[in-house]
Amino acid sequence: MATLFVVATPIGNLDDLTPRARRILEEVDFIAAESVGRTKKLLAHLSISGKRLISCREANRKRASYEVLNLLDQGRDVALVSDAGTPGISDPGGAVVLAVAQAGHKLTPLPGASALAAGLSVAGLPGAPVTFLGFLPAKTGARKKLLEQAKATGWPFVVYEAPHRLAATAADLLEVLGDRTVVMAREISKIHEEVAHTTTSLLAEKANASQAKGEITLIVSGGEPPQADENLVKELLSQGLLEEKEKPAKLAAKVAAKTGMKKAPVYEMLMTLKNKQGT
Repeated sequence: MATLFVVATPIGNLDDLTPRARRILEEVDFIAAESVGRTKKLLAHLSISGKRLISCREANRKRASYEVLNLLDQGRDVALVSDAGTPGISDPGGAVVLAVAQAGHKLTPLPGASALAAGLSVAGLPGAPVTFLGFLPAKTGARKKLLEQAKATGWPFVVYEAPHRLAATAADLLEVLGDRTVVMAREISKIHEEVAHTTTSLLAEKANASQAKGEITLIVSGGEPPQADENLVKELLSQGLLEEKEKPAKLAAKVAAKTGMKKAPVYEMLMTLKNKQGT
């Protein structure tokens, strides 16, 4: 059975390419690449030639998926690479992987460089869970909405950001989250690599003073999730009791999910209301 090899490539230092990744790039005849130009440079550095490159950008991911599937159907192995790092994480490669999986072909990941994993490794977080938000929306309203959703979990989260948008993102982080600890990992594995343990307020101040350069990964510490509105919880429970459409356990779970309160205290409130109403 033909295989799609999902190959992690360096995010900066070319020495980070694994021997196994190099061997696969040498062995396959076809490489689906997010950036044909950057992949040509990588292959030239490795002294690898004679490969057919398939453009796999956001704009043509459906066509790229079709080409990859056609080759796999013919029994030809294909390697998938992103601009840098591990494919399928905040890049068009995910569409190709999904199409290949749905078609029943074999998928083989080749672990390697990842800005997400590298950033987390120097963040000093206590452990899981951690939320990955990828690249934040460019528009302020959508960006703040996503940050509000991340805040509601109380979990740490990781974002990728472009240097020209860092000031706006840092300002939104401070506005939505308040002053939290944040780690900025910039230009990971490159000459001008920077890992800064700072705060959202200091990050906003620095980003506003001068534009950062290079690719940026932000690891934002967790916080306490917002407290649920008990009056709203009671209102929803009372309404559910009046409608008599759901069993108590199901009603409590539904209200807990909607308000962010844990199920056990919601169920206790429901039982108290039932006793008062004599239902």
